[in-house]
Amino acid sequence: MDRATVSQVALVGCGAIGSRFDEGRLGPVRTHARAFAAHPGARLVATCDSDPERALAAQRAWGADAAYTDLEALLSAHAVDVVSLATSTSARLAPLRAIVAARVPAVLCEKPLAETREEGEAVAAALAGSGTRAVVNFWRRFDPGLAPLLARARAGELGALARGVVVYGKGLNNNGSHAIDLVRAACGEIDRVSAGARVVDGRDDDPSLDVTLHVGAARVSLVATDCRRYSVFEIDLLFERGRLRLADGRARLSVASPDPTFAGYTSLALEADVALDPGAAFVAAAGEALLLARSPAARPTASIDDALAALRVVDAARRAHAADHDTERTDR
Repeated sequence: MDRATVSQVALVGCGAIGSRFDEGRLGPVRTHARAFAAHPGARLVATCDSDPERALAAQRAWGADAAYTDLEALLSAHAVDVVSLATSTSARLAPLRAIVAARVPAVLCEKPLAETREEGEAVAAALAGSGTRAVVNFWRRFDPGLAPLLARARAGELGALARGVVVYGKGLNNNGSHAIDLVRAACGEIDRVSAGARVVDGRDDDPSLDVTLHVGAARVSLVATDCRRYSVFEIDLLFERGRLRLADGRARLSVASPDPTFAGYTSLALEADVALDPGAAFVAAAGEALLLARSPAARPTASIDDALAALRVVDAARRAHAADHDTERTDR
């Protein structure tokens, strides 16, 4: 394959989600680097990290040509088609400005978009009107089993949302933003946000809050848990005519139908039960970035606007919590 058929990819941010989780291991894809390595139409040509040892370790793991600690130097030395941006959340804006200035065609940006709404809006402004197109790695949106179920809910097949419950940990922005994005993907825009207590979990930089999302007349309750005990992420969306539930690594869609045993009653009949596949989702997100670089007609499944919408919900919840005198609770 030549340059006409193989996209040149640079990895910026070689930490856990960028590269380290997959270095020296087999099994499902868990990182940006390995997701692009899975594509025959992509070649990782350079790595970049503020830690030179991390940049070098990723270069060696994926057979890249060079490792850098300076992104501008990388972009000057390589004609890059796609940048895989997996820096820490606090370090998104400056790299994106450099990527735009270098006229890189596309970027796969790790979520969340930024630490604050103001930073996120600056990121969106930097990309707006530029030649750089972006897709955001809200990976569940790309999951091949879940994506069609989200589409069915959004199309109204299950009726209007009646109630929802989310259980999450590890920060409202870091992990709760996944749930916020999925609620938007399945149910539409979030009209209003209210917040309750903050769970004491040691994450003062990104507090885990009890939050209520108002979607039309319905409410979705986000219940925060202490991630130091164990990780949990569950979503249960109850619609007028069905239910969509994510738990234990599976997505289940049920539809309301006449109860086969008790005449006159309505029960839920399981219609779809699929295992979530983060590896396939990561690969699909990487493939979408490659497509964005080459096809003006391509549209991102999870866009910068989607990521900014989630960040605005996070910001509204933080403000609501602060206005309520910064209440805390212990998750017991």
